Amino acid sequence: MDIKFLNFKNEVLAFNIVPLHFTDRDITSVFYRKNNKTLKETLNSKKYINLKYKFENKYKNYMNMPLGDFMKLLKESNDKNYKDFLNRNGDKKYCKFKINSYLNNKGVYCFFLRKMKSNI
Repeated sequence: MDIKFLNFKNEVLAFNIVPLHFTDRDITSVFYRKNNKTLKETLNSKKYINLKYKFENKYKNYMNMPLGDFMKLLKESNDKNYKDFLNRNGDKKYCKFKINSYLNNKGVYCFFLRKMKSNI
């Protein structure tokens, strides 16, 4: 079993190396699925109230559109305003992975990154 050691606050932590099994890569535009509220409902929420003035006149015909569909429309039209609804990582590529061992163990999980060649 491979073990990785990490120095942390005068302690040495030991981590078992567990392989990650990637099930999907290069997932993009995950925000397209954000359709639980309309544009209007979103703009009326505390989090996005500061965007209301910017969007309510310019996009008044889209107020009843689900937010994910609205952001998709903007992105596909090269209208960068869709980014106002995203955090700094909102338009990046994502992946899905799982681990097949240690699933019932309690503790700290730590991810170490290293460049590897991939066939996927």
